[in-house]
Amino acid sequence: MTQTTQETNKTSSPAGKPAGTGSSESVFLRVQPPTATPITRSQLPVAFFDLDSMKTRALELAAAGEVEQAIFLYGRIVASASDDGASHFQLAQLLSQADRLADAARSYAKVLSLHPEIAEVHLCLGRTLHELGDPAAARQCFERAVTLDPSSAEALSNLASIYMDVGELQPSEVLLRHAVQLQPDFVAAHCNLGRLLEKRGDTVGATQSFRNALTLDPTHVPTLCNLGFMLDNLGDAPAAVNCYRLALASQPDEPLGLFNLSTHLLAEGDFTAGWRAYEARWLTQQFSASRRPFQQPPWRGEDIAGLRLFLYAEQGLGDTLQFARYARMLADLGAEVILEVQPAVFDTLGTLDGAAQVIEQGMPLPEFDLHSPLMSVPSILHPDCGNPPAGAPYVSANHETANQWSRRMQGNKPRVGLVWSGNPKHSRDRLRSISLSRFEDLLHLSDITFYSLQKGPAAAELAELSQDRRPIDLEHDLRDFTDTAAVIANLNLVITVDTAVAHLAGAMGKPVWILLPRTADWRWLKERTDSPWYPTARLFRQGESGCWDQVLEQVHQELALTFARHGNTPMSGKPCLSPEEIFS
Repeated sequence: MTQTTQETNKTSSPAGKPAGTGSSESVFLRVQPPTATPITRSQLPVAFFDLDSMKTRALELAAAGEVEQAIFLYGRIVASASDDGASHFQLAQLLSQADRLADAARSYAKVLSLHPEIAEVHLCLGRTLHELGDPAAARQCFERAVTLDPSSAEALSNLASIYMDVGELQPSEVLLRHAVQLQPDFVAAHCNLGRLLEKRGDTVGATQSFRNALTLDPTHVPTLCNLGFMLDNLGDAPAAVNCYRLALASQPDEPLGLFNLSTHLLAEGDFTAGWRAYEARWLTQQFSASRRPFQQPPWRGEDIAGLRLFLYAEQGLGDTLQFARYARMLADLGAEVILEVQPAVFDTLGTLDGAAQVIEQGMPLPEFDLHSPLMSVPSILHPDCGNPPAGAPYVSANHETANQWSRRMQGNKPRVGLVWSGNPKHSRDRLRSISLSRFEDLLHLSDITFYSLQKGPAAAELAELSQDRRPIDLEHDLRDFTDTAAVIANLNLVITVDTAVAHLAGAMGKPVWILLPRTADWRWLKERTDSPWYPTARLFRQGESGCWDQVLEQVHQELALTFARHGNTPMSGKPCLSPEEIFS
């Protein structure tokens, strides 16, 4: 997925925090330590005779780039003068510069214990806590900073970014508009406002905000990445790629630009460059906090014969189902594969071929020799491959549970499962989900028994349909993916938007029709109606962004045509690719 950049303000370079077609991030500005006249190491004195001299030398050390020495010296200063708030603050700034964020947070907290009324310190502590992955605590700091200094555009923009991340868009917009009013040349606030307006679907307003930011700073990397993300969602891939390349020209190692560019390369089928660039995700906001710190070394492609290789899920359920296929390939290389997955798919993948052991996230880890995130395996295993390994079917339903559902799902009509909406918290959900009411003509096909596999808030839409057009509601029967897989095993076809159910059906080798937005996730590639990942999948794509009518009409015609040729055909579990084969 592609990512966007949110600017929460650090008074230095913006940093990123990321699963799909890309992502966005807020911009946080870091306060830089004060400068002094640079000196060389040979000019530094060996001893210091009073605190004032030590403070002077500490500033000179910091200016000379001797950060660790300056940290050591400030440590001596605050040990001698524990109530010296200014020195604690300088120490916190240097610790932050050295990426010793937990230590920096403690030093900022010490300053606040001495001077709780200083808004700038609350601002710095909030930014540090956000980087440490504690947005709730960061929010409290930013709220306090705004209370103490309502005219601080940086505090307003930072707090707005926190609100934006949790979906509080209205108060976020109020804060951001106030920030740019207070400080019209504040690039980060214009960038964040553009990101917020894009989230609200106001592409005209978002474009203007991004233009305002780039007028102030044409090389502003977060704005270029966010603008690229929006253009990508609007279906203008060339312009989006141009934004990412401009960002990388300005900052070649910018992780968000690399990550977003990687999804375009993968969508174009350039797996060699795409998988390599995809590793940049670990330096983005969204993914950096989820990287696993193990004592054992990561797998880099060395011989794994006879070794215990720990693979772990890192993104969504669909990603886990899709990339679990690599367990078999790694086992064929001689590894004893240990796979850690989310609780929702633990039972479904419990008997995965190639996995010597499948464990649930949160369980104690067994001994292992090497480790790898699941979605890094392709870049290690075969970065130069033309197409990914299909391998399907590699997931199967529990035999007993499938038989129980078979007894429940009586009748000779073909059975079709339906999913029309994804997780509403997903960054691209407004692009991929469809209102159930738009399926009404399809549901009027009386020669099909439709089953709703929909979970979550969207399942309530069933009550809005008339009884004669309402799919059989299975929401309360589908406790986890074990039940969903058992139902799918008894269906002829699954029709779904881009959700984990699409991956489950494809991994089971079941016919699945996937309804995709104009700017689909990278894994479905560009313009194709088939998928190298799932041979039994058929892709129905929007011709125009936001227009589902043509897609649903095409699906309706395909189903109607099938019945016109074959009539009411008893259920068959035969995997197939064409509509003519589905009910044969």
